[in-house]
Amino acid sequence: MSTSRRLLSIAAVTTAGLVAVALTFSQDVAAARPVAPDGGPSGGGPVAALAAIPAQVSDHAASLVGHVKASQAVRVTFGIKPRNLAAAERFNAQVQDRKSPLYHHYLTATQWNKRFAPSAASEQAVVKWARANHLTITQRYPNRLLVDVTGTAAALESAMHLTINNYSLHGRTLFSNNRAPQLPSSISSVVSSVDGLNNFAQLQSAGTNTAKFKSYSAGPVAHLHTSAHANGSRAKLRAALALKHGNVSNITGGSYDPTDIYSSQAYDENALHAQSSCCNPAHLAGGSPAATSIAIATAGGHQLSDMQGFQARYPYLAYYYNEIYIDGTPTCCDGEGQMDLEWSTAMSNSFGSYLDTAHVWLYSGVNAQFSTFNDIYNRILTDGHAKIVSSSWGCAEYYCTSDGTMNTEHNIFVAMIGQGYTLLNASGDRGAYADCSHVSVSFPASDPNWIGVSATNLELNNGPQYVSERAWPANSSGCASNGGGGGGGCSAKYSVPSWQTGTSSFCGTKRAVPDLSLNGDWFNSPQNLYVNGAWQGNGGTSIAAPEFAGFIAQENSYLLTIGNACGSGTSPCAPLGQGGSNLYRAAQSHGAGGLNPFYDITSGCTSNNAGSGYCGIAGYDRATGWGTVNMLQLAWAMSYWAMPEASPPTVSITGPATNTYYPSGTLSWTVFDNGSPTPSGVAGWTAKWDADPGNPTSHATPGSGDSFYSGPASAHGSTSGSISLASAGNGCHTLYVRSWDNIGESSVKTYGPVCYDATAPSTPSGGLATFVRGTQVNGGKVPVRISWGASTDSLSGVRQYNVYQSTDSGSFVPVGSTSNSYLDVALAPGHVYQFEMAAQDNAGNVSSFDTAAKFHVQLVNERDSSVAYTGAWTGQNVSSALNGKLKYATAHHATAKFTFSGKRVAWVTDVGPARGSASVKLDGTAAVTVSENATAAAPRTLIYTSMFNGGTHHLLLDNQATAGHPRIDIDAFVVLAPA
Repeated sequence: MSTSRRLLSIAAVTTAGLVAVALTFSQDVAAARPVAPDGGPSGGGPVAALAAIPAQVSDHAASLVGHVKASQAVRVTFGIKPRNLAAAERFNAQVQDRKSPLYHHYLTATQWNKRFAPSAASEQAVVKWARANHLTITQRYPNRLLVDVTGTAAALESAMHLTINNYSLHGRTLFSNNRAPQLPSSISSVVSSVDGLNNFAQLQSAGTNTAKFKSYSAGPVAHLHTSAHANGSRAKLRAALALKHGNVSNITGGSYDPTDIYSSQAYDENALHAQSSCCNPAHLAGGSPAATSIAIATAGGHQLSDMQGFQARYPYLAYYYNEIYIDGTPTCCDGEGQMDLEWSTAMSNSFGSYLDTAHVWLYSGVNAQFSTFNDIYNRILTDGHAKIVSSSWGCAEYYCTSDGTMNTEHNIFVAMIGQGYTLLNASGDRGAYADCSHVSVSFPASDPNWIGVSATNLELNNGPQYVSERAWPANSSGCASNGGGGGGGCSAKYSVPSWQTGTSSFCGTKRAVPDLSLNGDWFNSPQNLYVNGAWQGNGGTSIAAPEFAGFIAQENSYLLTIGNACGSGTSPCAPLGQGGSNLYRAAQSHGAGGLNPFYDITSGCTSNNAGSGYCGIAGYDRATGWGTVNMLQLAWAMSYWAMPEASPPTVSITGPATNTYYPSGTLSWTVFDNGSPTPSGVAGWTAKWDADPGNPTSHATPGSGDSFYSGPASAHGSTSGSISLASAGNGCHTLYVRSWDNIGESSVKTYGPVCYDATAPSTPSGGLATFVRGTQVNGGKVPVRISWGASTDSLSGVRQYNVYQSTDSGSFVPVGSTSNSYLDVALAPGHVYQFEMAAQDNAGNVSSFDTAAKFHVQLVNERDSSVAYTGAWTGQNVSSALNGKLKYATAHHATAKFTFSGKRVAWVTDVGPARGSASVKLDGTAAVTVSENATAAAPRTLIYTSMFNGGTHHLLLDNQATAGHPRIDIDAFVVLAPA
């Protein structure tokens, strides 16, 4: 079979009662496949098979070194078929169907095993055969889905009628069976896979830091290695957040901190923290319950000092974790699992006692072989310590992961879902090419029992402040080095699950990946990781998946506080379980009142050096799924779709009589949630004078400033409040109290107007002269805005402000009146101006004057010596320009540097449909892009303005030569300087 086209095949050969099942891997040319609707390659894949022979062995790509030592120990796992997989999957569908009486009535492990586990006879047949062939049974499980054996190479060869050799491939020595295992028909009929006979096909980490693994390590299949914990501090969290809000650089060491990701400028976990009592709401003595605990499925060992180092920088974090070694003692230290541990902990934290933070169980395999991960998954299921599972390891369907292995692990996942687990997997860091050669998706993210999480590039500035977000693009390290962008595409194996709606236009009847995304671009927007005693910036889909696992821990904690009010009104709300139906309803039908918790990512593509990928587009896409999330709104939306009630809470308000002035007084209110049949409970309220606090249904991007980002202002669960009339200020006011329940339903109640009069009119203050972007220089006069602090009036309210102007130290003369706290004036350059203003109330009373500082207006034309040009600039006579002339450039990086002294500056130019954009830097600070492009032409426009302290400054304009619109113009600059 040629190396250019190695197709998966199933060959069944019966010899003396033995059945041989073989697998080779396909290397179809991906470029020959059609293009998907969003511009990426389509899915598809080869046929299924059961047991694996590595393609590199079957087609001789790997060089034979020689026979392994006969005494070499090898671990092998036998996957055993459950009795009725279809029935188990039907049960799982019902347990996630809110209309079903089974909703969230998950089975215990004992119940699941009794109904669906492989028969005892099937397991016993494998055990008996193994022992008869001198293989040691190292682990049997109550669910009988696996039988673990260890044997010498000689014993395995004899038992399965094959040879195990060493092979050389790309400088590495690997071992493999040379032919398909031959099993008695009584065994092959009950076995779904035989894993461990080679270490060619191993799961790949979605991260960039992995340990070198052992092919074998002696010891038990599972043993506890480490248990460690430390308390956090909410006071230290408040201090850290205060530093961020103080505009201290958010990029510690060039990478994001947890508080940056918590921010509403990212994924709004701060607001969720205020609602969710993460992650032990009942304060159980032993720590968080299984519903809010997290299991990390990973490979390689870890050291406590790394977690201690992470918490030393972020002392507000509590942590509580156990590490369980799987299949022996792994090599230390693996950065992948360490990243998952640190960031799942960061995203599911109590900021207090370690007993209240999410307990993380780190299942660390001795290597990344499929046999090891079989044991990891089934050990997580058997232990039952944590109902949330996160893994950042996967492998391309068929090209890396055999059909038999996928079947074995799928059986384990089905059992997990039936017992209330939520499974999160990184979709891969290789774009549309999970194996960097073929259009493919990564398993197990492609398995419909998992939620596949991809990555974006989230750009934040100091503060932090949101800048932009796009699908994670490939970087220079390329696909093979986990720099290929967020993974996604269409499963070749799995049909679209019933809950995954809205993706058929991309994948037809097949499962689409991913489901959602979070920041993970380790090249452009890394997050801090402490591993092997040092700090580094890292990310990938492998940081996004455990972060979302942290969100699920918080959501389960929230659901635990709601109690048994889901389904028809009496089902347990927690644990969430698979949750895909709730997630997709939240994305498409949204939550209460139409609240959409997703930020749709509509730019960026995942193409890499392996080939074209997928792009962010409106709605679902295979680059980012539904996009990224506002975690408060997603928690509410997922809870909304778990509950039958959809009634908002109600508010009643009492206070002084309306339409009458009072020198003092108090308004009080109570909140009641009257949902039926069982209310979700009051989440909180926000009170505001004279305006509804609002309940925005969505935002295109992260940000701040309203309840979508902040949630209720009150403490979670608060059902009453009060406010003084004095807090409204002078005049007549109406109080708005908006309340929310725990599924995001909201209502508002008003009371008023109530009137307050206790002080005399005040004087306006803080007169300030600024430029306003978009205004025009007309008649040779420069538009300047004079603004001031608003005045208040004790009784009738301020009617207007009277503004006076002095020119060149002359007398003050009136220039206008306005009801605004600013006045736009046109001033001739070359003069010194001073303004004063007084407030006038509706009764005609005038306050004392506030006099602003003097300032000088300067206009500098484009030919002035203070403007230095580089590159090609051309002068042009333009009648509409100041002085009838301007300069323009079309060359990329043609620059103009304006040197001046003052406190305000503006660039004056013309705008229009034929103009491009420039990068603008003031005094070497971060550049901003300023576009001259506009639908309609307009001359002498202040296109860029800035304000700063006095002194000498440099304004640098750098032409970006925008495609199709390369031209930028300079007409003049205007400056306001202290006089």
